[in-house]
Amino acid sequence: RQGELVAFNQSGWARRVQGETVLDGAPDALALERAEHDLRAAGLRPAFACEGDPSGLAPFLATTMARILDEAVANMIKYAARGARCSVQLDVDDEQVGLLVINPLAGNRRATPATSSGLGLLGIRERAQAHGGGADVISDDRQWILHVTIPLNASVPSTP
Repeated sequence: RQGELVAFNQSGWARRVQGETVLDGAPDALALERAEHDLRAAGLRPAFACEGDPSGLAPFLATTMARILDEAVANMIKYAARGARCSVQLDVDDEQVGLLVINPLAGNRRATPATSSGLGLLGIRERAQAHGGGADVISDDRQWILHVTIPLNASVPSTP
């Protein structure tokens, strides 16, 4: 349906049609709106981008990517330098969906056993691996990078 583009409109993730927000099927627009709101409220300057068309993602993949985004945002808020520009990029091609998150680190905010359980990153990896994908985390003194990929032919994991 046609309508006024709203949050994340560069990617077509949501449209406002007759006063209602209509999701176009990507890691749901509400999760993306929440991510942008939370990052801005924490004093960060987020930039969002999308390559490819996320509207055809299977619902379970969209949900998985939304949960991964939630965890990534929590890490960005916890460790990023205030006022820093951070980026979130969703990539969809014929074979996979990917999420690339980059943020500068604050010098006084390092993960230690006292400040981090590591469960957030473990959850990200487990979610990606459950669908045949993977998650790579690179961190140095200046920035934190998360790259998650999941194949589009992934299936819903079975439960014992």
